[in-house]
Amino acid sequence: MEAIESFVHRNLELSELNTIKDFVSKYKLNEKNRAHEVLFVRYELMRIMRKRTKLSLSDIGAYFGLKHCTVMNCLTSAENMYRFGHYKYHDIVRKYRDELENLKY
Repeated sequence: MEAIESFVHRNLELSELNTIKDFVSKYKLNEKNRAHEVLFVRYELMRIMRKRTKLSLSDIGAYFGLKHCTVMNCLTSAENMYRFGHYKYHDIVRKYRDELENLKY
């Protein structure tokens, strides 16, 4: 409930909140799973959310059941893999790119 109040406070509409939650649930990104297929999509979604919204690290973490320090570490890893062209990262994320880019924030 705290997370919802936080998002509404930042002027995100409830439909936008539900769109992101649906994506997270659809691909089970909030479960403890370190398989590259899940991990890299989770990283990319966090990276996009951080760039496109004014959400805090704690708010982003609320989507995934993670603490802010874990989100910070994920963002650093994602940025490095994105920037330096980790081949698996780009191959996996490419499959989900259209859906990730079309999420409304």
